[in-house]
Amino acid sequence: QVQAVPLWRVVPGQPPPPAVEVHPAVFSSDGLDEGTALLIDRLIDEEPAAQVLDLGCGCGHLGLNVLWRWPQAEVLFVDADARAHG
Repeated sequence: QVQAVPLWRVVPGQPPPPAVEVHPAVFSSDGLDEGTALLIDRLIDEEPAAQVLDLGCGCGHLGLNVLWRWPQAEVLFVDADARAHG
């Protein structure tokens, strides 16, 4: 059964983004894992990127946060697990 989970880090002054539906067998399907949370937190200090590769994206925690923060970015999501593709 697919479930909706929060995948986002909230940025002060911005509205929270929506939850995303995730297959329960996908890595971090129950929410944001610590390692990815640290990477996302680092995005705040970085200049916006034009292109980002989210390799081993799972349900897309990192890439979706990139798109939310940098809407002009082009993000390529790649994962070998078909369940991650929705």
